[in-house]
Amino acid sequence: MAELSPSFSFQVLTPAQQMAAGEATYAQIPGASGSFGVLAGHAPLVSLLAHNKPLILTLPDGSTQTFRVQGGVAEVTPGGLTILAEAATQG
Repeated sequence: MAELSPSFSFQVLTPAQQMAAGEATYAQIPGASGSFGVLAGHAPLVSLLAHNKPLILTLPDGSTQTFRVQGGVAEVTPGGLTILAEAATQG
């Protein structure tokens, strides 16, 4: 039996709405200085987001959710990820 990867909570927010929230096992974040990955228990950090780049979240069931973000900030803590995007679209 395969061991499940630990998950962390995430939320994707814009000034207009909460785009998504839930649990993920991995996040590929489009940082302004380059893309980076996040797993559960990641060291705390804050990064500016690149414009018009994909944010890819891998969910515990192995499926992915993709958002195209238009700048903003990513905040990573050992327990979670918050994306505060200036604007975002799903897909």
